[in-house]
Amino acid sequence: RAARRAMPTEGAPAGETPAEAPPDGGLPDGIDARIAMVDEATGELLMALSGAGWAGVDPGRATLCPGWTAGHVLTHLARNADGLRRSAEGARRGEDVPMYDSAEARDRDIAAGAGRSLLDLVADVTGSARALAVTWADMDETAWGRQIPHHRLGPVPMTAAPTMRLGEVLIHHIDLAGPYGPADWPAAFVSALLADADADLAERLPDGITAEVRATDTGGVW
Repeated sequence: RAARRAMPTEGAPAGETPAEAPPDGGLPDGIDARIAMVDEATGELLMALSGAGWAGVDPGRATLCPGWTAGHVLTHLARNADGLRRSAEGARRGEDVPMYDSAEARDRDIAAGAGRSLLDLVADVTGSARALAVTWADMDETAWGRQIPHHRLGPVPMTAAPTMRLGEVLIHHIDLAGPYGPADWPAAFVSALLADADADLAERLPDGITAEVRATDTGGVW
């Protein structure tokens, strides 16, 4: 499978490349199917965090996100769930509501929560993910038809929210620098990333240079 790349996520630390639209091609059609992928990815993350490998781990340890500790990454995952839930609750009221009051407020909340104990961090990630799942389950077609005024992307269809959350959970799981790696990603997510990388790579190559990306496990070509 493809190695991890700087895939656009909502949660890159301040100063990194701004996010773009979340990858889509290769993922199953339908909101329910994508929410199911989010649920599975979240379950794997929470299982890892409650396992022996995380017992006694210092949340202040470095991660693969420059400048962020494990506490920053876990706090971001919790606040990201809260932000998506905030937008979803707004959509249920017939309003387009941003995930955060501002990019600065988002960063402050992450910094404020990063120094907590591992027990508190895991409880926060768990509770916020469950609350988001409940809110999504209560949304109707009209609510899913609204938009999220995103602080980096501009207006984003509410239907993109599960895809955005999936990327956050899967990629930041790797950023925690544990045993979980790209080979553990679902094949559909890898295909979506590769399709997204193909367009991004074409824009970065020098004039006259082309490249072909092949997945060694599935035979997919981009």
